[in-house]
Amino acid sequence: MLYEQLQKNTSKGDKSMKKLCISMLISLFVLGGLLSSSIWANGIINTNTTEGNHLFTAKFEGNGKFCTAVAINSSTYLTAAHCVDYENKQGNIGKIYPALSGISTQLDSVNVSTAVVYEKADSSGQVRKAKDLAILKVKEPLPLSLEHYLKGRNPKIVGVESDRTEKGNNSLVNKPVYSIGYSSSNGNNYSTKFDGNISSIYIDSTSNEAGYNKSGLITTDIKAAPGQSGSGLFLKDDDNNDQNDELIGILSTSNNNNENATFALITTKVKAWIEENSN
Repeated sequence: MLYEQLQKNTSKGDKSMKKLCISMLISLFVLGGLLSSSIWANGIINTNTTEGNHLFTAKFEGNGKFCTAVAINSSTYLTAAHCVDYENKQGNIGKIYPALSGISTQLDSVNVSTAVVYEKADSSGQVRKAKDLAILKVKEPLPLSLEHYLKGRNPKIVGVESDRTEKGNNSLVNKPVYSIGYSSSNGNNYSTKFDGNISSIYIDSTSNEAGYNKSGLITTDIKAAPGQSGSGLFLKDDDNNDQNDELIGILSTSNNNNENATFALITTKVKAWIEENSN
């Protein structure tokens, strides 16, 4: 009788233990998913910033404000010109935190010594959004961790030509894209991915610049808050390798509701300017 009762109690205990184990496993899976790619209302936070194009995304702090920048190589970064007050600069401009994730700085940090804008500001102190571009150069020697992670790695830049604009044969309108940046809506220090689609894209043909492939603008349905200025816009492809996704724009602005982010287009002319000013 006691043996039979013991068996029943043991059986009940085993079932309770199994339920507890299953519950714990489910919790671990959910927690693991949240840690590796935390889903917030404003974009998706990725804490593994050495993956995909998060690797090329950096936080830039300077002149009492912060923006985002994209690593062209280990010593050259692309951002929005308004992040450096639309001016060419030399000296102690600020600091870059490549692939920053919370308080984790796997790639260390570097000081910015030079800023080169795509076009100097006019009498109003600003430039058109299509030319809201600047290159940041950092001081050497570079941290070993930075050189290790970025050695031989660069974002894919082709340069958008007229055939991929709104009226082109290979138009990018409605194509899926994403932007990665350090948003004030998510605490400033987290590499956050924002998905969306291209609403419109054009290349300016009214200025006196030489050649047709000049500056241009991309409008999207992506959300963008302060801190995301300078974020890269990447064109999604189908090979499941984010580092093959083409960098086609740099975030300039959004509307008053932090919606419909607008990006300065990386045309073939802008690509040539980037190459000319890269170390």
